[in-house]
Amino acid sequence: MRRRDLLTAALTLPLAAPLVLRSARAEPMEPLDAAVAPSLPPLKISPALRARLITLMRQHGRGNADFDPARRPYAVFDWDNTSIMNDCEETLFLTLIERFAFRLPPAEFAQALRAGVPEGPFAASYRNAAGAPVAFADLAADIDADYAALAAAYGTPAREEKRADLAKDERLQSLKAKLFFTYNAITDTFGDLVGDGWMVGFLAGGTPEDLQALARLNNDETLGRAMAEITFTSPRGRPGKAGVVSQTHLDGLRLTPEIACIQHALMAAGIDVFVVSASCEEVVKVFACDPRYGYGLPEAHVYGIRMQRRDGKMDWRPAQDWPITWGPGKVQAIRRTMVDARGFGPLIVFGDSDGDFNMLSEFQETALGVIVNRVKGGGIGELSRKAAEQMGAPAPRFMLQGRNENTGEWRPSAQTLKLGQQAETLVRA
Repeated sequence: MRRRDLLTAALTLPLAAPLVLRSARAEPMEPLDAAVAPSLPPLKISPALRARLITLMRQHGRGNADFDPARRPYAVFDWDNTSIMNDCEETLFLTLIERFAFRLPPAEFAQALRAGVPEGPFAASYRNAAGAPVAFADLAADIDADYAALAAAYGTPAREEKRADLAKDERLQSLKAKLFFTYNAITDTFGDLVGDGWMVGFLAGGTPEDLQALARLNNDETLGRAMAEITFTSPRGRPGKAGVVSQTHLDGLRLTPEIACIQHALMAAGIDVFVVSASCEEVVKVFACDPRYGYGLPEAHVYGIRMQRRDGKMDWRPAQDWPITWGPGKVQAIRRTMVDARGFGPLIVFGDSDGDFNMLSEFQETALGVIVNRVKGGGIGELSRKAAEQMGAPAPRFMLQGRNENTGEWRPSAQTLKLGQQAETLVRA
């Protein structure tokens, strides 16, 4: 996933309800007849990657003499921009704002807005329309005012019969532009880990079922829209303290049938499949587990950011007894569940960004790290260059899988077509 330090202040707060760790222990499974070869439809999987995956299924899956049905090998997948195209939580953030589907009262919203945001200026590129730097305190004051006014006028969440008026309300346009501006400024200044933990707090206030209903609606609506960059600009007649700001959002979601086929081929071969995401766990489960989307994974195999519970509802504070599942936090989650239960790390890991760098590279048992190629720099860029150097090797440790960002589909190649471009690229120069 795209992903963004731990919400230190928030994590010192008491846990509202005890957390029960779900076991990642393997259920017994009958061995497969050694004569039955693993199967994986080609679809748009890179032929080299498909061949490597089939080899690993043959070497480590059912039918192998060393296969232990009670301690099965396993694969770990990131979700956003790996198992799907784009980010289900970022697109949900837009739906949350446009429908004003928030459930937090203004005072709690103001707490969530400020939680875990470090002091200090934003990156120099985050300026208003007048070219002046924008301070977080000014953005927060403007967002508070917009949110309180909208909550008083429409309710939290907004009443359905008020949606036509809501869509035309300048306060909503201001809220949308300034929330996205703040999210991107926090992420690009302080890192994805801070940004991820910050965004998830706004999903709180209702029951897990309330949130999952909204996530399902967002998935269904956003899957039908074109992949496109859209820009939000706050109204000039409502500058507030921060001034007029603009921010761009990548809209649209796409299913990745190749990932679903790989996951089910692995499971058929006796290799368990887990998801570890930097999005809210309940949100990812809607996509990963609801059969309507084609993945159909077990809920107990999906991990993400967890929130505290209060009176049956989700609190805006992250769970104290669980890591923020980005970067090193993903490795912590894997060790606390899968490694503790089975005694070894993942055989295969799929990821796309710096948030996946640690789990792609830190387990000595991992035979293959697959990078969905977004032509990125940073740590994931280093692994991508290693994958490029290993192309053609008989057993590469890292491999690239290309995609067409204009359509959101995979390509049967390691190269990627970036959004708005027609020239394929292997790695960032």
